[in-house]
Amino acid sequence: MLVASASFQVGLLRPAVPRRRATRITACEPSLGRAGRHLEACGDALVAAAAVLGENQFQEEEPGSWSTAGCALAISGRDFAEATAALADSNWEAATGPLASAAAQFCIAAASTASHADASAAFEEAAAAIEDASSCTGCISLAAAAGPSLAEGGAALQEAAKHVGEYGHGLADTDKAGARGVAGQSIVRGARELAAAGKFVVLQGQGLESGQINLCE
Repeated sequence: MLVASASFQVGLLRPAVPRRRATRITACEPSLGRAGRHLEACGDALVAAAAVLGENQFQEEEPGSWSTAGCALAISGRDFAEATAALADSNWEAATGPLASAAAQFCIAAASTASHADASAAFEEAAAAIEDASSCTGCISLAAAAGPSLAEGGAALQEAAKHVGEYGHGLADTDKAGARGVAGQSIVRGARELAAAGKFVVLQGQGLESGQINLCE
């Protein structure tokens, strides 16, 4: 079970502001590795939002669903880190397993956000595209064939981020000084991290297609 990286003061009137987890990225880190770090940060932000909503009894905002989605996205980030390590060794075969695992996590995110149809559909598209990429098994030369599907998955994550962000902004606007405002802003931060992750997945897919296995941006 994923534990939120922020601490909260329980109470209806004074929700604590979650501490934002820094996304530490080195200048030479491959694009897929960067995507993984952003996904982990996105997961932290969504779990933090869920904690605020749950502690303040806002069950109508489905804190459990946001927590599940956040956990799934954080796990997908770790899957991407494993895939990045395999690519560093020019071992495409070893990268396909973690990519398939990440696709499964995006399916969980889609199911968890079912009440937000547009976001859920985008997560489903990301899952299908990245699953397709992972199905290109074999030698490193087959990584190029996976590139377009991986880029398509990244674009779908960017689309999901747009809809998650819209929900977060709407939630924050209903109660700017209260718990809903805190949770909404945390969801907005998560959406920004998700959009950044999608961007780097697109870049990695484009790199694979052009023969650049460890694309750094």
